[in-house]
Amino acid sequence: TGKVELLVAVLRERTPGFAQLSRALGNADSDLTAGLTAIATAAIEFYTVSFPMLASIFSDPSILTAHTAGLREVGAGPHRVNEAVVDYLRHQRERGAIRPDADLYAAAALLIGACFQHAFLGHMNWSDRRPDPAAARSFATLTAASLS
Repeated sequence: TGKVELLVAVLRERTPGFAQLSRALGNADSDLTAGLTAIATAAIEFYTVSFPMLASIFSDPSILTAHTAGLREVGAGPHRVNEAVVDYLRHQRERGAIRPDADLYAAAALLIGACFQHAFLGHMNWSDRRPDPAAARSFATLTAASLS
């Protein structure tokens, strides 16, 4: 148990923060496409940097259990990203930038899921996809168009 607790503590300390993503989400009064671009860019960067640590967490069920318990203790977890994006989109809908009947939960899941996959494929070297602002902008533009 001591070994697992030590590894979980190291992983938590070294996991990159969501500072850039938080800034993007906090700017809900920005243009929708610009905001989604900032969110996508930050999410891709976060997932790209996080994958090696995530692999360590998932490599052992006891480490994953301990890490998940620690996240729950502080009210954190991967689902919080989607919730924050839904809040951002809800604010954009209230501003009239997104159509009233848009499914905000699906849109958030599509955006964050695509960013996660983009980062994953970059690590797997199965494609030439690398984290870059142009790819995030392109994806954000398509997402924004489907919501407006």
